[in-house]
Amino acid sequence: MKTRRALLLSVVWVSSILACNIPSLSLTPDIGEPPPAPLDLYVTTSGDDTNDCLSVETACVMIQTALRHATPYSTVHVGAGTFNVTSSGIDPLVPVTIRGAGMDSTTVVSDRSFVFIVSRASDVTIEDLTMSRTTTDDSTSTTGMDARVPGGQV
Repeated sequence: MKTRRALLLSVVWVSSILACNIPSLSLTPDIGEPPPAPLDLYVTTSGDDTNDCLSVETACVMIQTALRHATPYSTVHVGAGTFNVTSSGIDPLVPVTIRGAGMDSTTVVSDRSFVFIVSRASDVTIEDLTMSRTTTDDSTSTTGMDARVPGGQV
């Protein structure tokens, strides 16, 4: 009798869920969404960080802002010019490529001895740019610059 009553309550509960059409309660397991597609994101000296970074016309001005929009395996295209980085450096959250317009064209400047620190994502590629740091007299120097990868290799 107890088993029959529990079964009847289960059937009533499932029927009431189906009758109410509650989407958050599914009888089949959620297999998940496919991963988001990689994006091409753009950073220029004339960009605006309120933009979506999805084209040269809607480019951001800071590399960090473009990285906030990045999905796994996106490419951040950094245009020609000099880009300043905050003292905390650039630390991508997802696997990404950061591609400058050429070592003679794109310079990323930090007030620390590093520009990039890769501690939260694996498979990060940084190419075609120059890293430099400001010195005490506000000039720039490439001496002693590095990209830090705690527990990894550069």
